[in-house]
Amino acid sequence: MNILIIQILRIGDALQLVPVIKGIKQVFPQSRLCLLTSRLGASILGGQEEIDEIFTLHKEQMANLLITGNKEDILLSVEQLRSDLHEVGAVKWDWVINFSYTFSSALLSFILDAKHRSGFTANKNRQYLAKEKWFAYSLASFMNRRYSNFNWVDINKNILGLPSVPHPPLIVPKHGDVARVSALLQKAGFENKKILGLHPGASRAYKRWPLQKFADLGRAFVQKHGYKVIIFGDETEKGPCKQLKSYIGNGAEDLSGQTTLDELKAFFSLCDVLVTNDTGPMHLASAVGTSIVSLFFSTHFIETGPYGAGHIAVHPAISCFPCQSTVKCPHKKCLNYISPETIETIILNRKALGSNSDTDFLGRDKGMVKVYRSAFDPWGNLEWTPLGKNPMTFEDVERILLKTTWLYHCNVINSSNNTAHEYVLNRMALYGDPADRIELLDDLEKLLLNLSKFSNLLDAGCRVCLDIQTQLLKVALDRPVVESLGKRLTALETELSALGDGSSVSFLTELLTVLRENIEQTDILRLSAETARLYRDMKVISQEMIQRAKEVSALLGDRV
Repeated sequence: MNILIIQILRIGDALQLVPVIKGIKQVFPQSRLCLLTSRLGASILGGQEEIDEIFTLHKEQMANLLITGNKEDILLSVEQLRSDLHEVGAVKWDWVINFSYTFSSALLSFILDAKHRSGFTANKNRQYLAKEKWFAYSLASFMNRRYSNFNWVDINKNILGLPSVPHPPLIVPKHGDVARVSALLQKAGFENKKILGLHPGASRAYKRWPLQKFADLGRAFVQKHGYKVIIFGDETEKGPCKQLKSYIGNGAEDLSGQTTLDELKAFFSLCDVLVTNDTGPMHLASAVGTSIVSLFFSTHFIETGPYGAGHIAVHPAISCFPCQSTVKCPHKKCLNYISPETIETIILNRKALGSNSDTDFLGRDKGMVKVYRSAFDPWGNLEWTPLGKNPMTFEDVERILLKTTWLYHCNVINSSNNTAHEYVLNRMALYGDPADRIELLDDLEKLLLNLSKFSNLLDAGCRVCLDIQTQLLKVALDRPVVESLGKRLTALETELSALGDGSSVSFLTELLTVLRENIEQTDILRLSAETARLYRDMKVISQEMIQRAKEVSALLGDRV
């Protein structure tokens, strides 16, 4: 069986593929598993024993040629693409899996000779398609980040229908690399010392905790707790890393731009804890098994946090989190919400902190930040447990409702057992009493009302689709009637979109839009039939969520 994975995006995306690659090989041990990726992706995943062959797409080189606008350079770029695709295009693939969310990768998936395709692809009508409902779920989450419930590893796992994937550690540094970097650290006076790793860089400024805060944290661990500090960064981050070392002083080593990928794995494996922004090396450290305290500002830790149990995620308790940098922020004040003192306390007490811990451990940051620890839910998906008895919010309730409803819909949760009910009870117990119970119950009533409207509109849309099919099957087509029904359907879709009021119903309306856009545009009869089927499915989802919401409302009403 020939399987090809396409992943031509960033370092973090490539590293989040590692559990899925291992999971595929567990299910299909005799398969020939190949990868089409960038040069960076090839350098990161080249050592994975499960991968039989890597095909490299020189996308950076081609982009640099295209950007000149010069005719000769454009022709060279086309020739490079032809050369890169020559070998991979000659293979008859049984399964092509595209995990890249780009139109160019969808076209690559389509033009390759494959019996079956998963992920983002295209068809002969030049329509781009997200075939699986889990892929559609991921696309819907792009516009509703605050309601995301799953790490990308688990989304990719479910896109492929894998029963499970291995948990970290997933990458084992070579013995020789560990021995070599250990000797270097010993020479630098790090022997028998706890090591705090700091990664102050990130791809964008809105993802970076201020450098001075990293410095204050590092200095505290050197001077107060006897730690040594290693500063990590790539070639482009040498300036800030050098500055950070000078701030911390003796006891810190700056390795920015000085390590190979294999050496970086070894250094991470020797750190007691790594404090990092949301960045690619964070995923490498989690794959190695390093304990991580991750800092999130504009991106969401639920989607892109370190994969594995026992990690910590900290984010500002601000209403616009996670903004995903989708708007121009005039202040970026969230970057200053998290103090070095809070991170110091979290590191020193991270194993003892639990959901029942008093939020006083946050010190002056109490009410300004939220802290979570990673674990795995009963169905094997990564989730984040709040540390400290934060008051339950309506958004917390909505997240629980959306997650369990989606898992029911995808048959991940078996309705014949009581696991989901126990899960909801346990999740609710992680939070303190809501600041205003009456307001929370009122919000739930409003949600139930909107879900009922959503369900009724879907029912009406389904009937209109059936009426369209009836008209299309008549011997003599009554075009004005069909056009009138089409206008009625458009009006219903407008009403459905209007229900997206910022609550979790917004997520459902976005999911409906994504799923509708991914119905193959063939003939009108088939389109109306598939649209009717979609409306029925979404009505089932809304009814399931109504049931879950009523159960939670009853639990909140009974809660003392």
